[in-house]
Amino acid sequence: MDATSVPEGVGGTALAVARARAAETARPDRLFADPLAAVFLEAAGNPEPRARAAMEPEAVRAVVEMYHWIVARTVFLDSVATTAVQDGIEQVVVLGAGLDTRGFRLGWPSTVVLFEVDRSDVFAFKESALRAAGTEPTCRRRTVAVDLREDWIPALAAAGFAPDSPTLWIAEGLLTYLEADEVDRLLSAVTAASAPGSRLAVTALRIAQDEVGAPAAATDPFEDIRGLWKPPGPIDIVDRIAAQGWTVEVSYPRDLLVEAGRVGVQEEPTAAGPRLIQAVRVG
Repeated sequence: MDATSVPEGVGGTALAVARARAAETARPDRLFADPLAAVFLEAAGNPEPRARAAMEPEAVRAVVEMYHWIVARTVFLDSVATTAVQDGIEQVVVLGAGLDTRGFRLGWPSTVVLFEVDRSDVFAFKESALRAAGTEPTCRRRTVAVDLREDWIPALAAAGFAPDSPTLWIAEGLLTYLEADEVDRLLSAVTAASAPGSRLAVTALRIAQDEVGAPAAATDPFEDIRGLWKPPGPIDIVDRIAAQGWTVEVSYPRDLLVEAGRVGVQEEPTAAGPRLIQAVRVG
């Protein structure tokens, strides 16, 4: 596939996530397996990451922290999704799906309907790579090409979404790239479309207001990604979700990675105080 078709901007950040997932999949002590991550990298022309030997210590530390963050959130969301399906939820919506492959690798039954929501340029790249790999999902997968900053619920409904069925909503790494008012509109739309018993799983960095738009350090290997971050607004994301009528539970990547034996108790494995959030719609 021509690497020039790789999506840019926020869509392009999915390749950084795929690179981390491919690296984790190749480890003998891997915490998850995502074989399609390498497929996406190959389709993109196998862009080479910057060699660590050429980095300053601060940059190496940032790369390791980002890697831990991606691994931890993948393990967390895999667990939440697996549990939800085992508990009988048969409708899953991945918001800002990027190069998510849970419908292919978690063994969901054909009774599960998966909606992946993202921009058309992301799907143009992703679907081409999947076709070339000749791989099929285990569940019923439907792509919904729409910008989540717009009115996206009608497009989801047109794809067959059933608002009266309990739904698992997943937003991995998405909210960081939305303005505060866009986050509020997204959460309101999700809540309005959620039957009782629906679940929501969100990963969220804790970004200080003054971090957004600040000049990047010369050693920052993620300057392009940080440049896409949006101001978080005055209300914390956990409070925003709770205010919509969800029962919220928060966990932390560091605890997950310590429990998995990936990092030592005294190590600091994640950047910017990220959180792993799951919530249940009670009524």
